[in-house]
Parts: sequence; C-alpha cells; structure tokens
Amino acid sequence: MFRCEVSGGVERVSDETTAVQWLTLEEVAERMSEVYAIRLLDALDAGGPHVRSHDGLRLL
Repeated sequence: MFRCEVSGGVERVSDETTAVQWLTLEEVAERMSEVYAIRLLDALDAGGPHVRSHDGLRLL
C-alpha cells in the first residue's frame, strides 16, 4: 500500500486497471474482501503500524 496525494490530471484506466473509483472508508469495508479492506483501512489509519494475520481470505 502507498499513501498518495492527487497532484493533478484526471483518473483513467490503463493496461493494469479496468476501472477507477473513489470510495469512502465505509464503502471500502462493504465492497472489498476482508483481508484487502483491512490492509487499506490500516494504511489510512494514522495510529499504525498494524500487524495482522490472515489466511488469504479472512483475518485470523
């Protein structure tokens, strides 16, 4: 995960992406699988770093 800041331009798809969307924290938790959502939410949390275990699908 990388924390980034928009510096200009417009979002667009590329050879590596099929869509671009801006999501709220709530939408991240609702729409992403648990292990991916928690990685993103942890990266945005200033109280980190966070260390978690998972089996590839769910937190352990």
